[in-house]
Amino acid sequence: MMFKIPGSRLLAPRSGEEHTVFYGWVMVAALFLIMFFSLGPWYSFGVFLPYLIGDLETSRALAAGVISVAWIPYGVMGIVAGVMLDKRGPRAVTATGIFIIGLAYLLTSQASAVWHLYLFLGVTLGLGMGVTWVVPTATVSKWFERRRGMALGILLASVGTGQMIMPPLAQFLIGHWSWQTAYIVLGCLIWVGALPLTLLLRRSPEDVGLLPDGAKENARISDLGPVEGDAGGGSWTARQAIRTRPFWLLVGIWLFLPVSIQMIIVHVVGHARDAGIPPELAATLLSVMGLSLFVGRLVIGGVSDRLGSRPTYIGCLLLQLTALLGFIWVRDLWAFYVLMAMFGFSVGGSTPVYTKIAAELFGRGSTGAIIGLVSFAWSLGSATGPWLAGRMFDTTGSYSLAFAAGAALVALALVLVLLLHPPPQNTAVTGTQAQA
Repeated sequence: MMFKIPGSRLLAPRSGEEHTVFYGWVMVAALFLIMFFSLGPWYSFGVFLPYLIGDLETSRALAAGVISVAWIPYGVMGIVAGVMLDKRGPRAVTATGIFIIGLAYLLTSQASAVWHLYLFLGVTLGLGMGVTWVVPTATVSKWFERRRGMALGILLASVGTGQMIMPPLAQFLIGHWSWQTAYIVLGCLIWVGALPLTLLLRRSPEDVGLLPDGAKENARISDLGPVEGDAGGGSWTARQAIRTRPFWLLVGIWLFLPVSIQMIIVHVVGHARDAGIPPELAATLLSVMGLSLFVGRLVIGGVSDRLGSRPTYIGCLLLQLTALLGFIWVRDLWAFYVLMAMFGFSVGGSTPVYTKIAAELFGRGSTGAIIGLVSFAWSLGSATGPWLAGRMFDTTGSYSLAFAAGAALVALALVLVLLLHPPPQNTAVTGTQAQA
């Protein structure tokens, strides 16, 4: 099925309609904007952090611990959202997550104590974010096979776009008004920008009479040629997948990697300010990372479709490791920019490739539940990173030990990637019969 923009009807098409553009790309566009609005403000927390520490009279470790707490409900809700996606589709689940995120920022604007931050930015925001990461990535994985890397790269470039725009916007709002006003504006922006787009969402191409990538309805997927590493006729249920070695290797990879990623996102502005960089220029580091995330996701997703997922992923992790080691010694603004560009490009490129690997290993049937489960590991690593870096800074007066620890965990993840191979072909469940 294809999708024609002109006309009075701008909702998802019914089965059997003829259009001019594969509706999967409309899904990518809608989910791109949803992730931009709902997840972009998350990456501005490093801008808010010094003001929250000053106004609420708390330590760097305690304030950064708010983000660590957020990743726990994020992980739990990601599992729930993945299962609900496979059973009910993305529309209502995504709308619920967007509403919760906007509410969390509005409530945070009224915070007057540290425990308010833990409740609003920690628990409440984490619940919403667990939905708006897992559901879009799993949904796009269902709509594409041969172009899955490109589609996921475009989708996840939304986060880089948000990271380019939201931190400077937050700094502007804080500088001209206050951090409370900034949170109010961000909360309202999320509701207005993202909620209407959920009307365009559909669970899978089969639900509207299509095959992945826009193949003709009378064509077989096997006629399109092999998809590298894809489970093909042997889609796995979540229950079957967790009994395999590759599943637990994926869990380990996504447990180790986000520790360093969240260290940088939450603490790099403070690290730069400690090195003598002015606050306004320090805030631009997150925008540089956002730009490089955007480029990395657009470029690397398509590269993985051509070169293969695992070698592409290994290259991204090697670049990420190099950048982390550089942060230990960096002091000049130009060097910060170079390292943030390297780090952002590698992180941006690796994330869609990882999601692509999971779909290739276990098929499309229970993609939502499987990605939700491995995302819980991501949430645990992400919860550790900000707190650990803050604690090490409070203890040593420097981020050097924290960045070295993050680099060591990236190296461990690289070892697990080298051990990763497809599980034996599963023939018990095929196509859309798989249920979580």
